[in-house]
This record gives sequence, structure tokens and C-alpha cells, in this order.
Amino acid sequence: MASSSQQLLKDIQRESYLTAVLIVSQLKADTRIACKRGDLLSMSKDAYLANRESVTTGFIRAAKLLHREGIIISRDIPYPTQLPALAAVYSVLNDKEANLDPLSTKLARWLWCGIFGEQWASGVDSRTARDVPQISSWIKGGDEPESIREALLTEDRLLHLSSRISAAYKGVSSLIYRSGARDFRSGDPITTQMIFDNNIDIHHIFPRAACDNLKIAKFRRECIINKTPIDAFTNRSIGGHLPSKYLKNLEENPKHNIPHERLNEILMSHNIDADAVRSDSFDEFFNKRKEYFIDLIETLMGKKVIRGTVEEPEGTVEEDTEEA
Repeated sequence: MASSSQQLLKDIQRESYLTAVLIVSQLKADTRIACKRGDLLSMSKDAYLANRESVTTGFIRAAKLLHREGIIISRDIPYPTQLPALAAVYSVLNDKEANLDPLSTKLARWLWCGIFGEQWASGVDSRTARDVPQISSWIKGGDEPESIREALLTEDRLLHLSSRISAAYKGVSSLIYRSGARDFRSGDPITTQMIFDNNIDIHHIFPRAACDNLKIAKFRRECIINKTPIDAFTNRSIGGHLPSKYLKNLEENPKHNIPHERLNEILMSHNIDADAVRSDSFDEFFNKRKEYFIDLIETLMGKKVIRGTVEEPEGTVEEDTEEA
């Protein structure tokens, strides 16, 4: 199995790598950041050779930050388009600077603001050219980057994150890993290796059939708040049953045989209120988990989530076909 950094970076495109090389050469030359395709094509061989090694180090450092923040497999990187900027900033730091926690915390804040502000879906070249100099200044004591000041997430947007097509959806799912979610089979904290070995994916906590029986609105049923990483074997046992039934099965079925208190601990590691799900109280479970995520997102972004909801028509809700 590849190292965590190698696994995270395995899908990085050559153009992204070259973009980071170009940015680093411009940072070192103290010239204007410009990274459109034409700029890449005009980059000199000398600039490439002089900076490729430090950029490789920069990407490895960026991958370590992603892993620390709970983004542990390549398919769950919310915005691969963010990585050249992040790698470039890391590339011009020495080892001591790159390993300082205050610096990593600042870069993590920029990362999360981009993810939950959904800033990197378009205009990537111009955003990269603006953000890199501002981040470089900020980590040395300058003003916050504009992207942090502009970022916002609404409660309504959070409640309508229903598909992994969305970067913010991937961001919330990564927060579950970041918080130390445990594997339902082994009880151990979920790792990159475990995701592949146990076929762990994001699945419903209150399954679709159970939600339909409880008359739960579709947008709440499909919301990331009602999903968590579960291994394939456990998910087959869950089926379409209510939590009260499938949790009892996980405790009593010899194929699982998870002690009651241990199962409660595993649920808590996923920020799932055990009493609420054991009593099939969807509203209590959903509201408590929503507030947990809002509190954590506010901490990571360094700003408040904008409160207020607007329920959308049922037909507008996206479903992730890879989930059960």
C-alpha cells in the first residue's frame, strides 16, 4: 500500500504540478503571479529544473496537511484545483517553517474557507494568482487573504449537501474522519488502509427505506448529516432497517457481536447521538449532529455559519447513486 501522501497525490495532473513550479519560480523572482495555460507553455526549462524538487516537497507537505484535516483518500479531495497554490506556498518554506503548528493552522483555515465557501469550482487561474501572494504575506504577519474574508457557508446550504459531486459535501465527510471516526467492525480509528481493505464508503445512518417509513423529507434523508463512513459488511447488515433494529442486530448477531457500550462509543466517534438513534428519533439525531458540524465548521473557518433554512422542492434533491 502506498504511503498516505502518495495515495492522496496519485491523481494529481501534470498541469497542476507544472502550475506549482511556475508559481514558485515567480515567487522567488518576486514577479507577478500568472499561471494561465500560455504562461505554463512559456516557462523556461531552467525555471522548471531549478524548482521541481522543492515543488515535489511542497506537494508532500500539502498532502500531510490534508491528511491531518481528515482528507485521507484522493477521491475525497474537495478541490484538487486548490493544491497547486497550497503546494507552492509550502515549497518556498524551509523545514522549520513548514512544520510550525501556527502556520499549518493558518493554511488549514484557508483550505476550509475555500472548501466550504465553494470558491474553487471556476476562475481557478485568477484565484490562484490572487491567493498565493496574499497567503504568503498572511503567514508572515500580513492581512488575511480576501478569500477568507469572502468565504461563507449558510445553514441552508449545509442541509442541502446531498452528493459527493459537491466539494462542501466532501468537506463535511472529511470532518468525520478528522474527528476520529472508528470502524464499525474493528472499533479502530478509520485509516486510509482500512478504507480500501474493508470497502468503507459513505452510507445512510437512517437508511432510505426507514426514512420513507418515517415520512422524512427527501432533502434531510439525503443530507450528509444523515451519512457516515461504514464498511460494506456492516452496511449489508443495516439494510433498510431502522437504527433500533440494526444496532440490536450488530450487538446480538454472532457475525458482529459488538458489546452495547462499545457500539455506543463507535457511534459517538461518528458524532452520532446513541440515545437518539436507538430510539429512532430522527429529528433529535439530525439536529444534534447538524449543530456539531456547524460548531466545527465555524471553528475551522474562523467565522459564523449564516443561519436560516429554505426547504426546496423534493425534485431538486441530488442523490448519490454510489451510496446505499
